[in-house]
Amino acid sequence: MPKYYEISEVAAKRAKDMNSFSDYKPGSATSAYRQMVDEAYAIAERQKARVDPMYHDKIDALVDRYAKKLAANLNESHVIDGRVPSILIAGGGNFPVRKKEKQNAARDRNMGEYMEIEKLLDKIRSVGTGGISADDDLAVEKLEKKLTGLEKLQATMKSVNAYYRKHKTLEGCPGLSDEDIGRLQSSMANDWRKDPVPYPSFLLTNNNANIRRVRQRIDDLKNRSEFVGWTFPGGEAKFEELLRQLEKAEEYIFLEYFIIDEGLMWGKILEVLARKAAEGVDVRVMYDGTCEFATLPRDYPSRLEKLGIQCQVFSPVQPFVSTHYNYRDHRKILVIDGKVGFTGGVNLADEYINHIEKYGRWKDAAVMLEGEAVRPLTILFLEMWSILREPEFEKFLSVPPHSVPAKGFAAPYGDCPLDGERVGEMVYIDLLNRAKRYIHIMTPYLILDGELETALKFAAERGVDVHLILPHVPDKKFAYALAKTHYKSLLDSGVKISEWLPGFVHAKVFVVDDSEAVVGTINLDYRSLYHHFENAVWMKDTACIPAIEKDFQKTLEFCRDVEPTRESIWEGNMLLHLAGILLKVIAPLL
Repeated sequence: MPKYYEISEVAAKRAKDMNSFSDYKPGSATSAYRQMVDEAYAIAERQKARVDPMYHDKIDALVDRYAKKLAANLNESHVIDGRVPSILIAGGGNFPVRKKEKQNAARDRNMGEYMEIEKLLDKIRSVGTGGISADDDLAVEKLEKKLTGLEKLQATMKSVNAYYRKHKTLEGCPGLSDEDIGRLQSSMANDWRKDPVPYPSFLLTNNNANIRRVRQRIDDLKNRSEFVGWTFPGGEAKFEELLRQLEKAEEYIFLEYFIIDEGLMWGKILEVLARKAAEGVDVRVMYDGTCEFATLPRDYPSRLEKLGIQCQVFSPVQPFVSTHYNYRDHRKILVIDGKVGFTGGVNLADEYINHIEKYGRWKDAAVMLEGEAVRPLTILFLEMWSILREPEFEKFLSVPPHSVPAKGFAAPYGDCPLDGERVGEMVYIDLLNRAKRYIHIMTPYLILDGELETALKFAAERGVDVHLILPHVPDKKFAYALAKTHYKSLLDSGVKISEWLPGFVHAKVFVVDDSEAVVGTINLDYRSLYHHFENAVWMKDTACIPAIEKDFQKTLEFCRDVEPTRESIWEGNMLLHLAGILLKVIAPLL
């Protein structure tokens, strides 16, 4: 039975009214969408009949992805078409030419996205019948051959367009046959653009995106068995390297995490910790007291102590006595022998490595530090560990810090909600105020105070490329609704907002002008900025910064761009819109 996603009939009708004198037939947009989805499911069923049942789940996932992405693309297409009327409807007088140009550019982008979505049908047809598998010994060679073809195509399209712009004809264009010229001329004759070219911009953009993806896959295959640099694009990569580094521990292992949950990830980590503790390594684990509500039993510290692991629960929650949320330990810190440290958004639970899915695909970020930069992480852990006992700073900090050659510098820092210093927010505002070319941000939540919202808008208004990636699949509906209440004001000031379609973005990342970056635990919401114990690392000219920006751009390929319209922001969900308006009043409490 096909699974359909909602099509906005309101947006479809408006698009029809803005571009045609004929009446809109109610339900026609939904009917057309469902017909396309039905055809996709038919393709999927035919492919299932051809291949081994082991591939059936993959086919089902692909066809569902097609249906979901297609609905989002068609809805966005209707929104775009409804922005500006056609000249036949509006007439020639005072026609909004500039708005029409922006609309055409948005149409090009939307069409490029549609062509990418259509490629999912080719993927369905190829499942179980070949393709370039990562397990293929010749995978890199095959992908490099494919890359050469794509790059050749890109160069050809550019040269043909350049020839046409210069000569206003395709006759005599090198490399084109008479058949090619006829095909391109026919395509241009049917093009709605004012000055059509043989290869429209969306084809170049689409092919360039394919080039980037193939290059990235080649890089991933070449480096999949090796640790490269300090950055991890997600929990899976962090998990793999974390296990490798734990095996090297000789003196101590310190872990401080907001969430620890029993499962594959924690199970494998715990196995190493218990073995290291038996070898005489000083192993200490600290987690926030909210874990006792949902993930760990109240006697878990005693269970760990039986394995030789010291354990503390930060501020255990006492129902009806203490508050549930305020002053939580939201930090994620792992220190090994004072030589290696990890931090970022990744907790120790299976959804963070996509072993299980709660809110679609989980997107996160983390960093591994080596050398002197590990020392502040050690201090942050010992400060929290020593709240109810004698401090041990001298024991672990008397040894000179471990030194490694590195480019630039990294400065880990913490934020305490009890000292009146909003360090996390001030760092973010400082980056926004100093950015010259761009500032790219990933955050799961967007619940802003006046200062931070002003800083975001001011940066965009003075010409900085301010671009936020947020989740399209929320983990908390109320927070999602509140985030959207900020969209219109930010978008009107020139801030770009994109939502990651595959699932939930949990990364907390700022990258600025190819020279600075922050990765840590600090969200753009009141809890992180005012009420939680947090940590992050600020980096300047480090070797990993290009990789962080590269990861941002790769993530952007699977996002929908939000436009400053009610339909684009709220996607027709009036209940969510109403919830956002009502919750805005109590936003600082959420």
